[in-house]
Amino acid sequence: MKISCQTGARRRTLWRNRCTRGGAAIWIVLSVACALFLALADLVTKKYCSAHGPFEIAFGRVLFALPALWVFALIDGIPAVDPGIVPVYLIALPLELGALVMYMRAITISPLSLTVPFLSFTPAFLAVSAPVMLGEHASPAGVLGIAGIVAGAYALHLPSVRRGALAPVMMIVRERGSLLMLGVAFIYSITSLLGKRGVLCSSPSFFAATYFTLLALPLFALATARGTLRSVFSRELVAAGLLAAAMISFHMAAIRIAPVSYMIAIKRASLLFGIVFGSLFCGETGLREKLVGGLLMVAGMLGIAMWG
Repeated sequence: MKISCQTGARRRTLWRNRCTRGGAAIWIVLSVACALFLALADLVTKKYCSAHGPFEIAFGRVLFALPALWVFALIDGIPAVDPGIVPVYLIALPLELGALVMYMRAITISPLSLTVPFLSFTPAFLAVSAPVMLGEHASPAGVLGIAGIVAGAYALHLPSVRRGALAPVMMIVRERGSLLMLGVAFIYSITSLLGKRGVLCSSPSFFAATYFTLLALPLFALATARGTLRSVFSRELVAAGLLAAAMISFHMAAIRIAPVSYMIAIKRASLLFGIVFGSLFCGETGLREKLVGGLLMVAGMLGIAMWG
């Protein structure tokens, strides 16, 4: 389905013109800030929210982000909205709901250092699916980028190689959180493109506020049906939601002025923050090997984004 947003394209041009003084540095700073707050939200969720179910955690992270998102939207002003935004909501929201619940489940049942790095497969999935969906083929640099991401995933379990060359692969298969996050990465390879279209059809702040408001509705219904609505209003979930609000705001601001593949590649560098935070605050071991794997994944993502 083709979604046209001509008014959004004009807004993007105006926004980029405003940012000429800072040049590329502006969206890079926004993207790094997005990565940092994503890692902080994951750390709070892992360390303090594991007693809650994935539906409740997902609802909490969305619900308590909404006030901040609507404040940003009102400050920015309600834009003229292109009708092309409607298909974005219809297609992206069910996918986003499934990915969010899987994400929360993954980081609560498995170490941060063995879950969040697998989000780096999002650009790899984009590079693989593009020939089928868009007729676009990866360059040699893109293929090397994918190889870097795969090598990084292997390196995360490198200590187990003494049990055989395939032992790291088997460890990935056995780690439920890793498999769940691979599924999340695949879904995000679709919703990231749809989100870019939604921003062009409106504005970063307006799309973020409306998108996550609509996402909160089925989560509210699920929490009510499960009888766990009251548990959502806890101090730890409020903190995770506010950190998620900051992350989403930086995401939408950056994606407005940056190529989507570049922005997502830098945002996924949050996996390095996640590896370090997991070691410092959650007692996760193997920091050196996991940082090597994380750096390979980041290098692979950047290769795909810049030259793939």
